[in-house]
Amino acid sequence: MKRIFFAAVILIVYAARVNAQMSTSAIDSLVEKVRATFDVPGIAVAVIKDGKMIHGKGYGAWSLASKEKV
Repeated sequence: MKRIFFAAVILIVYAARVNAQMSTSAIDSLVEKVRATFDVPGIAVAVIKDGKMIHGKGYGAWSLASKEKV
């Protein structure tokens, strides 16, 4: 659980530093790098702008045992 928390924190900090809007492929790439760095089976990401979700996606699996997608 700590790894997921730290992965989320890194995503938030990185996103806050980006001046321009990130493309979906850039978000996908960043999330996969964070998953690999923290060795988490899966992560869900939502990007909210002006109160509306502009990107929402699950990456990886809920657990290594089930392989059910996030």
